[in-house]
Amino acid sequence: MMAAEVTENQPVMDISRSTESGEIRLIKKYNRYRMIGFTGNLSRGNFVFKAETAYCWGRSYQRLVHPTKWEDSRKDAFDAALGLEYSSTNRLWTITLEAANKHILQWDATLYNKRRNENAITGIFGRNFVNETLNIEYTLLIQFNSRDTFQKLRTEYKINDRVTSIMEIGGYTSYDEDGVYWAYRNKQRILFALQLQI
Repeated sequence: MMAAEVTENQPVMDISRSTESGEIRLIKKYNRYRMIGFTGNLSRGNFVFKAETAYCWGRSYQRLVHPTKWEDSRKDAFDAALGLEYSSTNRLWTITLEAANKHILQWDATLYNKRRNENAITGIFGRNFVNETLNIEYTLLIQFNSRDTFQKLRTEYKINDRVTSIMEIGGYTSYDEDGVYWAYRNKQRILFALQLQI
């Protein structure tokens, strides 16, 4: 069971108008919301079944009243996810499939760049090599509503018992201005890291 008060990681923009000068300013707001949720895993042989659900009170969404007036709109939201993971008997490879839905309660058409439902599916394939010191993992995430995708290739190599080298290459695609990843379209990311275990 989970319960938390969380700060939004995506800001909403609010307009502040000065009464003296008539100057208009945009203000970024990172609001807080409360959530309660449940998560659980069930293992059966080579399979792990996963489920997660959360109810959020007062999440912040951008509301477009008209082209020159934006507001912060608070709505409740319900998130749910189901997943299935399979590991080979020799533990050399794993496959994970997950489906998720984000549902905005009290949704209305003035919410900017937000749908009532956002549905996504994630597939992950991982394989161990070189006596399980090298792991290569490929991830594909597809947002059904907008056909946006995120792909990532990750490698981890255990140099010794304490040091692991990590490399990730990822990229976004988006074809719709209303898409979740539109702001990141055609952008790639590369990560190099050394992980030290003390």
